[in-house]
Amino acid sequence: MTLLSAPVLKSFAVRAFSSRDLRKSAFGFILQIAGKLLAMMAVLIMTRSLAQEDYGLFAYARSWVLVLGPLATFGLGYTAYRFLPQYMAAGSLAEANGFLVTSIIVSAAVSLAVAGGQAVLWAAGMDVFPPGYGAVMTAMVWAVPAAALMQVLRFTAQAAGRIGAAFAPYFVVMPGLQCLALLGLAAAGELTLTTAVASFLGANLVALALAGGFTMGAWSRLMGFRRPAFRVGEWVGVSLPITISSIATVINQQADLIMVGSMLEASDAALYSIGMSLSWLVSMIGLSVSAVFVPRISASMAEGERGTIIRLLRRSALIFFFPAVGMVGLFVVGGPLFLTIFGPGYAAAYGVLCLLSLSELTVAASEPAGHMMNISGHHKANTLIVVVGAVANVALNLVLTPRYGISGAAMATLISTIGWTTARVIVTYRHLGLVTGIYGWLIPSRRH
Repeated sequence: MTLLSAPVLKSFAVRAFSSRDLRKSAFGFILQIAGKLLAMMAVLIMTRSLAQEDYGLFAYARSWVLVLGPLATFGLGYTAYRFLPQYMAAGSLAEANGFLVTSIIVSAAVSLAVAGGQAVLWAAGMDVFPPGYGAVMTAMVWAVPAAALMQVLRFTAQAAGRIGAAFAPYFVVMPGLQCLALLGLAAAGELTLTTAVASFLGANLVALALAGGFTMGAWSRLMGFRRPAFRVGEWVGVSLPITISSIATVINQQADLIMVGSMLEASDAALYSIGMSLSWLVSMIGLSVSAVFVPRISASMAEGERGTIIRLLRRSALIFFFPAVGMVGLFVVGGPLFLTIFGPGYAAAYGVLCLLSLSELTVAASEPAGHMMNISGHHKANTLIVVVGAVANVALNLVLTPRYGISGAAMATLISTIGWTTARVIVTYRHLGLVTGIYGWLIPSRRH
């Protein structure tokens, strides 16, 4: 039976309209689309109001926030996928509450130390960033605590099956508030780099407060707040390798922009940031699909239901892949038109958009391989793969970016992404006998 055979597609279409999983995935995707539109509107306001160099400074600093936020969680955000569904399935409420408390305390302490440390260094005249970025970075780094805590809250809500609580604050509220603030500033003629940074910080803080309220409310109704039991040694033993993996993953997502900003001009960082932001639409549905399917796969794995795992993998693969293919085609055909919306000068990011869209397509084609390795106890192998991919990405950027500019950086990311996503699929099959992503429709998983 081929991937595109009529019986396969007909069967999938029939199940789609009655599938609770698909409805939840669609809800999460709608929230992400709404949030992405708001985020694009915020970017549009900034690119139309700020000089290209100023927007480049903003984009560069924001990339560091996206790197440092996951770092501050010590992997506990991602580790929620491993432990919380299993604790919930077993009724181990004390351990579930202990894990949540530990995640929040660690993330808050580490992220505040990072932000405070940068402030102290800047005040002492020690600029650890390239010339011109230090002042913006010192301000923007105060968004790291919000980024870290929102990641913990988001993955907690996802593990509990609460997609609205997981996605609405991060994907809708935060960009929505920032968009409103920027619109007001632009209308008043007060939109500058400084006020743009202030709007970003304020939106993060409000979104964090709402995320805390939504997640804790959902947690209270679902689990209740029991006296927590702490298994810190067990959690840290899993989370530390996942920390390295999550950092490497974020580096794979952000290193190219950071290196463009460091080795080229701020205006080049602005171009690259726009191409990168649009390309993320390709694999964005994967976030909502993972939020629904991975906790169910984790619970099925704990209960030894291999047939259910295979069915969930095959069902999720189609939802991952085909929307991503359509989005890539849309960008290849209409990319120049989409880019000029941000300003005539941003059409130069077309090559970056195409290359990074193909990179995101390879991610969509392989998911949820990384999550499968993490929740099955093979997190160290996953960490090694992603770390090697991040090192390859940085090395290729060092070679290609100075020579070929922003297109070289995008090519470096594409090459490294093909490598580490393919490796994860192969290693997942070797360890688990399960074929993830669209490849699962071509190569059968082992039934035993």
